[in-house]
Amino acid sequence: MTIRRGQRFKTLRRVAAGGITEFRAPGSGGFECSLDPGVVVTVLSSPLLGASAVAALCDDYSRIERSVVPEEDRASRNYRGFHLVVPLSALDSDCQQVLVNYPDHRHAAAAAGSETGRASPGRSVPVPLITRGQWFLVASDMPVVCAAALERARRTYKRTLPASEAFVVVEAPEGRASVAGCLPECCEALEESLVPDETRSRPDYSGYDLSVDLDWIARACEKLER
Repeated sequence: MTIRRGQRFKTLRRVAAGGITEFRAPGSGGFECSLDPGVVVTVLSSPLLGASAVAALCDDYSRIERSVVPEEDRASRNYRGFHLVVPLSALDSDCQQVLVNYPDHRHAAAAAGSETGRASPGRSVPVPLITRGQWFLVASDMPVVCAAALERARRTYKRTLPASEAFVVVEAPEGRASVAGCLPECCEALEESLVPDETRSRPDYSGYDLSVDLDWIARACEKLER
């Protein structure tokens, strides 16, 4: 099985994994954990040649964070989040890829959105607190910047993420940052429309992510509970 950035997998049985805690100050921590059956993870980066594991972000981020990240790490004032390190062998034998019936998923995603607090595009609203692992539903077509990862560079393209798409925050804004790093739920299905052919065909191309303006998240999106 070829593992790529943005793919989503659901654990079929208990999976042994690792984790990396990240801090604002230089340094990081690590821990071992196990994932219960039914946990869904999003692959954060395509594995390098010869790699045995891949970085991933879990759904239900806050709940799992409390259960797997050591308390002393979470209590640190410099703590900024965590990600999982999942063996490729586990993704292959102990997980099932979550395949989305695109574009039919957009109707289901819209139905899953809360009926209260729906965003009103164009209205000035306070920017919400954006944290890693949050999911949002696009209520109105939204401008984004698509960043394609190459071996020694990143190419950026101005694009539009259509209404009813869902995305997850993989890099929360720090300090005065005005954008969040995100991955769409249908990362592979949208790739052709977001990344030009000449970039996707390059041998050193390894995937893409989106930079989403915080004001647009406030005006054109609603939070999804996952």
